Amino acid sequence: MEELNKNWENELSLKNEILSKNAFDLTSSDKSFLNFVKLKETFHTEALDMVNWINKEIKVNSVMNEKVLIESYIYFMSRGFLNYQPDRYDYRTAVFNDIKEAIQNDEPYNIYDIVYKWDMWFHS
Repeated sequence: MEELNKNWENELSLKNEILSKNAFDLTSSDKSFLNFVKLKETFHTEALDMVNWINKEIKVNSVMNEKVLIESYIYFMSRGFLNYQPDRYDYRTAVFNDIKEAIQNDEPYNIYDIVYKWDMWFHS
């Protein structure tokens, strides 16, 4: 999975290279690539937010000696999705569940690997 992190670093480097161009010199493939990387960045940011939320919920619930109920729908509701599911709900739920399982089982995990795995599953 080290290769996936290297690929992500290369994509970010290419993004910065493209952004350093004059806006009038951007090709349609440059713009498509920038949109692709921006979307991936939002998924990575959301995965980091999931990690923080899960850890906070575990901590709060353990202090209060209550049963820990950590579910994706609760996370999404806490993020403002009260009346509808977010876009790509199944994909986001799969990412959430992998992160939750790793944290609860005290296993090592890498959000980039998890995001990539489910991205390949749902978006290929």
